[in-house]
Amino acid sequence: MFQKVSGDDLVNGKVPTTFKNICIETGGVRAPVFGVSDTQINFQTGPIPTSGAISVRVITGCGTAAETASATLSIAAQTATPEFSTSPITAMERIRWRLRIR
Repeated sequence: MFQKVSGDDLVNGKVPTTFKNICIETGGVRAPVFGVSDTQINFQTGPIPTSGAISVRVITGCGTAAETASATLSIAAQTATPEFSTSPITAMERIRWRLRIR
């Protein structure tokens, strides 16, 4: 079941970077997480370059002693590709990332 961030989940009026103990790091920076399920994570990156590569990893147990990160996935940055899907990452079956390039 997909769970979306609600008004009660906001931190100082902002979408949280940890939701349901899940975090996403893009370029070493934690991204706001808008919703999660067993097979999907919706998040938004901050500004990213229009060329080169972006490192992405999924972290479970964020902020706990049991924090566990996936292998880092390197994604080619593009000026006009706002969404992509990829194969499994360590400890995750299917993950969909949504990147919004500003």
